[in-house]
Amino acid sequence: MPPRKRPKPRYHRRIFGIGLVATGLLYGVGAPIYNGRIEDDLERRVPDELSEGGFGGVIASFSGQDGTLTCSTPLPDPEATLQAAYDVWGVRSLALDRTCRVNRAPSVEDTSGSADGKLASSQSGSSPNASTSNVAPANGFATVGEAISTDPQFALLNTLVAEAGLTSALTNPSADPVTVFAPTDAAFDQLPPDVLAQLRADPQRLANVLNRHIVAGRRLSSDLVTGELMSNAGDPLAVVVDGSSLTVDGALVTHPDIATGNGVVHAIDRVLIPTDLGLATDEPVSSVAAANVDAVTPLEPRPQATSTDAGTLEAGLNAFVTANPILFEPGAAVLTPSAVAIIDQVAAQALAFGGIAITVEGHTDTDGDPVANVTLSQARANTVREALIERGLVGDTLTAVGFGSDQRVIVDGVEDKEASRRVAFRVAATS
Repeated sequence: MPPRKRPKPRYHRRIFGIGLVATGLLYGVGAPIYNGRIEDDLERRVPDELSEGGFGGVIASFSGQDGTLTCSTPLPDPEATLQAAYDVWGVRSLALDRTCRVNRAPSVEDTSGSADGKLASSQSGSSPNASTSNVAPANGFATVGEAISTDPQFALLNTLVAEAGLTSALTNPSADPVTVFAPTDAAFDQLPPDVLAQLRADPQRLANVLNRHIVAGRRLSSDLVTGELMSNAGDPLAVVVDGSSLTVDGALVTHPDIATGNGVVHAIDRVLIPTDLGLATDEPVSSVAAANVDAVTPLEPRPQATSTDAGTLEAGLNAFVTANPILFEPGAAVLTPSAVAIIDQVAAQALAFGGIAITVEGHTDTDGDPVANVTLSQARANTVREALIERGLVGDTLTAVGFGSDQRVIVDGVEDKEASRRVAFRVAATS
């Protein structure tokens, strides 16, 4: 009689089940501890290594490997600091707080004579033509340019002033006084992003828009009456004074009378778009600023790309970036300063059409480990994709792919390594 087989002991299954539960518990408890140790380590090492590199006064806070840098005092070179922080092992992404960028916070003297920063009513018979002589500012700002560059609410405006080539005009202490109706960052946020991208791609048109926010003479809120002012762009601006409220072409003055040595700055909550701007956008003007609809001309929708348009755009983009490569810091996915203007131009060309899908391709040469090259090329393609989204392209229409060294450039049988290290674009019509 053959021996009878014994059933396998059930405790084997119990041990296996207990092991799975224990593993789950260890992961659930250990992962937060591990992540916490990573964050603590980065929050210690990043400031230490930056300090050793000459970038002191930086405070780092991390969630996982994604961090934000804040500063006890503003940095003389914020971008160099950010690039140095990316070199710290373990950092994945970083944001630089405005405390690292501004020179000093403005100390605004309320010259309106009213409490809580509200505007005083203009006196009956006040002249709309304010003083044109330079006087010492109450808050220590020598120029309107300095006031704009040191106030965090004007961070984007300050960047645009530089891109439009207006910095020297606004920072000249001996220039004739001007009044700047300055859009805040929140005001620019209300613009469709493709409109802002197109402006930044055309410095002359950007300068025209910014000049519409500038008028000659020092004009405090108490000097302004209902009527018109002529801007430096040659357009009339409609001024309405209603009790404690002051509007300019429908934009509300939210922070008046930032006095400087060569003029005055008034913060406003809308961008004053000229009626003949002629930009293409997918968004109706009503979504920009319903309260300011009369001050903006409806913009024509972008044409939907045909397959021929897509092919032409693809060829144009690749020819442009071949002649003007998108460069990164060595061994990293951090754009160099020169790459920013190039991506601005790429975004402006891509925004000329609707109904397209773009693939951003990252490529490397054959140096180094092939697997690491794929990872690096993917990270760089991701960086370009995110930069294009920031400039108004829709994320769903953009794809990033890293090929590493699989598609290297060969010339006369030899790799052209400089040409192999590139970003390229593939464009397809979707309509």
